[in-house]
Amino acid sequence: MNVKTTCFLFFLFVFVQLHAQKGIISGVLTDDEGLPLPGVTIQIKGTDKGTQTDFDGIYSIDCKVGDVLIITFVGMKTKEVTVTPQMFQKATAKQPNTFVEQIYSDAYTEAIKRNSDTLATATQTKKWLPYEGIIYNSYNMSNIKKVKVEDTLVSIQTYDKTIYYQITYNGTVSWRFADKNTQPALQNTYVQGRPANGSYTYFGPEMNELFSFGPELNNFNSNENGVILNPADNSILETTKLIRNQIGLEVSNRKHQLQTAFTHHSFRDIFDTEKGYQFQTNLKYTFDNNTSAFLKTSSKQVAQPDINGLYSNVLRSAYTTPINFQNENGYVNSDNTQRSFSPANMNNPYWLLNQNENQQKVRNLLTSITTKQYFGDFYLNGGISFLKDTDRMQYALPKNTVGFSNGYRSEKHLENSALEAHVATTFEPEIYNADIYPKFTATANYSYQKFDYHLLEQTGFENLQFTNPESETLSNRNLHQHLLRYSLEAFAEVDNWGSISLKNNAVYSSLQQSEFFLPAVGIKIRLNNLLDFSYSDFCNSLNLTFNYAKDANEMPLYYSNTSHNSLRLLPEEAYNYTTNNDLFASKNLNFETGKHFDIGTEAYFFNNKVTLTFNYFNDRSEHTILPVWDTNAFLLQNAADIHTTGIDISAGIHPYYHNDFGFGSTIHFNTYRATVSKLHTNATALPVAGFVNVNKQLIVGEQTGTIVGSAFERDAAGNKIIGADGFPLVAEESKIIGNTTPDFTMGFENTFHYKKLNLLFVIDWQQGGDVWNGTESVLNYYGRSATSANQRTITNYVFEGVTQTGMPNTTAVAFADPNSSVNSNRWVRYGYSGVAEEAISSATYINLKSIQLSYDFATNHNHTFFRQLEVALYAENLFCYTQTKGISPYASLFNSQAGNGLHYFNMPLMKEIGLKVNIKI
Repeated sequence: MNVKTTCFLFFLFVFVQLHAQKGIISGVLTDDEGLPLPGVTIQIKGTDKGTQTDFDGIYSIDCKVGDVLIITFVGMKTKEVTVTPQMFQKATAKQPNTFVEQIYSDAYTEAIKRNSDTLATATQTKKWLPYEGIIYNSYNMSNIKKVKVEDTLVSIQTYDKTIYYQITYNGTVSWRFADKNTQPALQNTYVQGRPANGSYTYFGPEMNELFSFGPELNNFNSNENGVILNPADNSILETTKLIRNQIGLEVSNRKHQLQTAFTHHSFRDIFDTEKGYQFQTNLKYTFDNNTSAFLKTSSKQVAQPDINGLYSNVLRSAYTTPINFQNENGYVNSDNTQRSFSPANMNNPYWLLNQNENQQKVRNLLTSITTKQYFGDFYLNGGISFLKDTDRMQYALPKNTVGFSNGYRSEKHLENSALEAHVATTFEPEIYNADIYPKFTATANYSYQKFDYHLLEQTGFENLQFTNPESETLSNRNLHQHLLRYSLEAFAEVDNWGSISLKNNAVYSSLQQSEFFLPAVGIKIRLNNLLDFSYSDFCNSLNLTFNYAKDANEMPLYYSNTSHNSLRLLPEEAYNYTTNNDLFASKNLNFETGKHFDIGTEAYFFNNKVTLTFNYFNDRSEHTILPVWDTNAFLLQNAADIHTTGIDISAGIHPYYHNDFGFGSTIHFNTYRATVSKLHTNATALPVAGFVNVNKQLIVGEQTGTIVGSAFERDAAGNKIIGADGFPLVAEESKIIGNTTPDFTMGFENTFHYKKLNLLFVIDWQQGGDVWNGTESVLNYYGRSATSANQRTITNYVFEGVTQTGMPNTTAVAFADPNSSVNSNRWVRYGYSGVAEEAISSATYINLKSIQLSYDFATNHNHTFFRQLEVALYAENLFCYTQTKGISPYASLFNSQAGNGLHYFNMPLMKEIGLKVNIKI
């Protein structure tokens, strides 16, 4: 786990949008390599409601539309993630406390396996128990070996010995490959060249030719024998295999529990050129279910990391290569120069992949001690933890690399350490003969964070080795911060009408200012009880909720959002892109503050089998910290205030069982609008991601996600103005050309069970929103797109619009006239990235996000040795429909957080098909 990704838990959720539904988010929290993350704190902003992942990374938190989750990893800077509908893929909607119905299938058995709470029985174990006779009186479920259900009887089998154990093994082997539908459509008809002397003419690599506007391949003879060439296959993406193995051991008795797990993960990059690996060891000791100590160590090494835009530049090099040039025939000439189809202008993708010395090594250490003690109506919990992680990134491209002609090498070392202590005390007095149940809680969290930064950059190497640089620069930064958060809350549950929570938070930072008044109020009203009406079995419960919270979010010591690094480059200068313009916290920054309000309803029908929720949210974020270009440098400033409103609706059929069959389904709908209400900078607009000539901007009165770029010149009526040569004119100033915010998003989760066979699939749908497809524009410019090949023979075409005198245009044009210069054809005339307005496309997509079919052999045959023997076939992103071809719905520009909706040789969607085996003994 590295500091650069200390937004570290962005990847813990499958999708990143804005806001979500009411319900329970649950699942296994993993890092970007699929390894479990224990000890991660997830708290709802403005409240003391939260949870922590367990030893296996399992978490569950009850949240609602618009909630902001504050995610902390033992002393690391907090990261705010606004809940989205997609986060509920593994969720089960919240239900009120009701009597359990008669069990007809194995649902109870499965629940016991996954439950981390306690189960108690009124009789001895290993006997048949009437289901209605089960009483809850604190029976340790870790002692349960097996649960069997037949009709209305439940059989609980426990371990005979005082000391018992559990061995687990989880193995996965999978294959990952690129979705062709999200890759650009290329042409395989025309070779390298351009028009000359009235015909399409071949110009080869020796001419440094950029374009593929030459003759047809079938009409082009490359040698004296007149052999017709076959189109070169320059596909760069390969199918790669991933293997993950985890073995765990648990030994325990009534007082002590020891858990350990070892994980090994091996993988290759999607180009199948380099191998990476990750090791992780977890150790946890628990005493009397109240006190625990935890230790985690991990190491990760990647030989081909996607840093400094490497993957984007590899794809750009491969996609633009003409069909007459085969990259794999060699990437180094005899004189050690680069072999490329245009050596002075374009890189060979294999040169980038094989001539570098790129690598990334990450080390992580986490240790913590927590305890919880009861003193009558009081209980106290607290803990202390320490984290240290290091991230060492080396990036090196040799001499003769386009973008770094004299070679370039950098070493970036990030080291973060954090010491955190927390304590909370709760008082729950018993009030006899009363319908009110109060609870009072006081919490305090202290952390000391230290961050060390080292960057070495070298240039001017004499040969392909990275020795004796002509120049080098060294940058060092050392930062630290003391942070204290504390809160007081009074909560009361009232039988007749609902509950109320009153809370105040406070935060102190040695680096930023303090906030001592951050109130929060939560109210829940049970309308059916308060108004004394009942809908019997049709409507079991109807609730109304109100929530208001104000909070402050401190600045991380290291600003990990790299979106600003490309804002000073043109798209054609992307070969020069690096993420070394790093930014840090300073005392000039105030807290980011926010106000959240939501009002919602939740209803339960048909014995709580059907749930319907509706929520309206209204959020105001003030003093948002963003990079601002000021005095020839990027500086972090409290730059903007943003106002977000939206609604979220969800409906669910909770798992319903009849005999051997069961099913469940949930649907989530979300729509929102986020508007910039104020900029604290001197400028009227603030670019946040993209390039010089096309980017996303924050503009007062406009929505966030606004795309600004070049556009066609139009008259007052909106008609394109056509020049004297018959082609549309381009406006002198950039304009608003799109917005990445979708009209709405929907998620569908469906589960089916038949005996021990389980099927789960999740569908993700986004409707609307815009995306800038810079990839297609550049490929059109080079003549490598299928569009340019299909349309280059078009003649006598009249563009719709008016002339500069206001008359309807009647001038006919040819898109690529062989009698004219290549610079005057339909695409090259508008420059490398074309007219940005033309590249705006729909971001609508429907994706089969995941599907899994599993079978548990152990429970089916009443095994006493295996507690679980489950085999599962799964696939991710198996089918994805995009309204715009060649666009990956989840990719962003250079993988930056703010770069969604900007597509410039982004990685295509990755499909994965695999086999999982889960064993418990």
